[in-house]
Amino acid sequence: MGGIMPVTTGPQPLKAIVIGAGIAGLTAAAALRRAGHSSFANELGAAIHVGPNATRALQYLGYDVARLRGIQCQGMTFYNSSGELLSDKAYYDMVERFGSVGIRVLAVTGVKELALGKPYGGIIPQLHLASRVVAIDADMGVIELANGEKHQADLIVGADGVHSVTASLAFGAHAPYHTGTACYRFIINAEEIYNDPDCLKTTRGDGRCRIIMSANKRVVIYPCRNGEMLNFVCMYPGPMTEMTDASSVEALLQTFADFGSPVVNCLRKAQNVKCWQLLQRDPVDSWIKGKVCLIGDAAHPMLPHLGQGGGQAIEDAVSLAPIFRLGLPYTRTPINLLKGEQKDLSYHSLNPFNTVPTLTIVYPSETITITQFLPALYLLDEAFPSTYQLRSVVRTLCSVIASDMQPVTNLRILSRVKDLAAAAGQDEIAAATNWAKELMKAGLEAYEAICRPVAGNYSVGDEIAMADVCLVPAVWGALRYGVDVQGEMETLWRVYGNLTKVDAVEAAHWQNQEDAPESLRS
Repeated sequence: MGGIMPVTTGPQPLKAIVIGAGIAGLTAAAALRRAGHSSFANELGAAIHVGPNATRALQYLGYDVARLRGIQCQGMTFYNSSGELLSDKAYYDMVERFGSVGIRVLAVTGVKELALGKPYGGIIPQLHLASRVVAIDADMGVIELANGEKHQADLIVGADGVHSVTASLAFGAHAPYHTGTACYRFIINAEEIYNDPDCLKTTRGDGRCRIIMSANKRVVIYPCRNGEMLNFVCMYPGPMTEMTDASSVEALLQTFADFGSPVVNCLRKAQNVKCWQLLQRDPVDSWIKGKVCLIGDAAHPMLPHLGQGGGQAIEDAVSLAPIFRLGLPYTRTPINLLKGEQKDLSYHSLNPFNTVPTLTIVYPSETITITQFLPALYLLDEAFPSTYQLRSVVRTLCSVIASDMQPVTNLRILSRVKDLAAAAGQDEIAAATNWAKELMKAGLEAYEAICRPVAGNYSVGDEIAMADVCLVPAVWGALRYGVDVQGEMETLWRVYGNLTKVDAVEAAHWQNQEDAPESLRS
């Protein structure tokens, strides 16, 4: 309402510091870029298995399995320590069962491009190598490096693994302890294994993870980098030594000397063998303090036996994007319906039906105009996605308001009701009021019945969804026409009460807009 001077506004990005640039840190940097924030990470790894839960998260960031050379997990094959086949299970239905595929990827290589490659909106994080953090002020959001430099941020993400300096400095975490198990890790050119008849028989392109087991040791082999490389993880009971000690092939062969020759012949081809100790750490009381949060092994160290350590780190990191969503800059042009500005030629050219709202999105190569409220919300939700529970229920609730209530109670319809009432010699104000009140009450009663079984803090669960965006103005309108929302719709009123506590909802109230007439503000 009011004049038609456009007003441009939008949120400001956060400055974030990500401590650690392994799988968790780089994914966090990519997620914060996706949300529109600037960040830098401060260090720089082996292939990992990424389950469907984590690949769905990576796809949210734009991960392309083919482009980043990941390999889909297509099954598990088990052998005894002699190399004899025990069982084989193909995974043909992972997408149907879990919504995505499992992949194997050279972890840092695959995610580094998402974090530091082609920018989202011009945002390119800075990578600071060998920048050791020696002090953290969680409340002020300040870190100090060993060289004396200090950096301030709105958000500090501790993604620095089981030996987390962040967890120690900011949360008082204890040092990790040895579990009694260690593993050798290395990568071998796949052709060396495929072409050697004395090695464990493997098939090009079958995507299998192969596990060779004895009573207390196991060798795990899986392809990565488009099948060009085979990743080896060889776990065994071992003493505590320095983490990632360079280990000779002789030590590896001695440890697994009791395995069959097809397996040992594979191990003989190893180079650049690293020895990793499997560590744990006592839990910390919280993963959040002031402006600091912990993710991945810095928050909850995980052993590799279920293949979820990297996956959980990815899920943690990607969660930062919707939690710290920046939002979108926009230009708002108020249209005064009471003055008929919706019929002006300049607006009519955008919306021939002369209704509000109208959403215009300007892309480099085209401009899209949408002249209905609900399709505009759908486009924003899909073009700038978030994660909502029970999407079909959300859209049903949206339709109750946008299709069943709003079209029959808008200004144009109420004006027509007044005209008909006047022609019949009736009180036109009373007729329009009763019409709107009856239809708004019926619509909100339907909304109440649908959302009651699924409501949490908001209409569907505990996240604000499109349904809530539709609900708030519907309740505003119903209250103006005298609908007893509080007395007759318990769930809806509770949800509405929670929504009114959200700053963005309060700021969006029509009475709080600078163009709202003073006579209508109270």
